This record gives sequence, structure tokens and C-alpha cells, in this order.
Amino acid sequence: MKIASTVLVPGLIAVTFGYSGWLNASDRMTPGQWELTTTTKGDTRVVKFCADANTLSIANGDARTGQDALSRIHTKTRCKVDAFKVEGSTVSYTLNCPDTTVRFTETYHGDRYEGVGVVLNAKTASEEIGSTYKARRLGACP
Repeated sequence: MKIASTVLVPGLIAVTFGYSGWLNASDRMTPGQWELTTTTKGDTRVVKFCADANTLSIANGDARTGQDALSRIHTKTRCKVDAFKVEGSTVSYTLNCPDTTVRFTETYHGDRYEGVGVVLNAKTASEEIGSTYKARRLGACP
């Protein structure tokens, strides 16, 4: 299915490599090197990355900061970020793209997080799990 490569993976990367922000004592995501494991239709991928100020802005910012950051990232994908919400340790948002819509929900625990991307099929008005993912902090960035 084309959806995994065109929306889900860029969406997860956008969360990983978002826009700048600041940190405070209530950070949902801790700075450092992370390992992200994504499973889409039985295919598992592992990526290591450093959570920089851009990444932390989406995870730790408020709804406006997060939505602004993702909107800038997704100008090239032609996806529109909608319904960006922050509720405690959970961040959720919807990407409305030309061919599909995906709803992401991530729950952060400082040194780990997990999430799911749900694909909304406009033709059948059905939902299906597109990707599940989990990440863990490995330590300081190299």
C-alpha cells in the first residue's frame, strides 16, 4: 500500500524532526539520542535519531507551537495539519493529504514514547491502523 511510504513515514519523521521550541520541567520528551521502531503492515523499521530543538518543539510544545512546526514541515508534502491537541502527556493531530487522511496519537514518558497512525479511508468511511511505533531514549547524542 502506497500510504506507508507517502504519508505515515514522513509523518513520523516530521514528529522526529520538527521545528524549534524550548524546554521546561514538564518535558514529555527528553533531549538525546533515540531509537524509533515503526511497524506498518507487518514491516518493521528501526531508525536512530537525535532529538534536537526542532523535534522537542513538537513533543514538548503547546498545541499552537506543535501545529505551526508540523505545518512548516508538511508544506512539501501538501498535507495540512489539523486538530493538533496536547492533553497531558499525549499529543495528537491529523494530516489531511491530497490522497488520504491520517490521525496520529503519541504518548510521551520522558525517556520513551509510543503511538499509532490511523488511516481514514474517505471512500469507505472506515479506519485502519496504518502504523504503530515506539521509541526509547538511548542516551546523549553522539
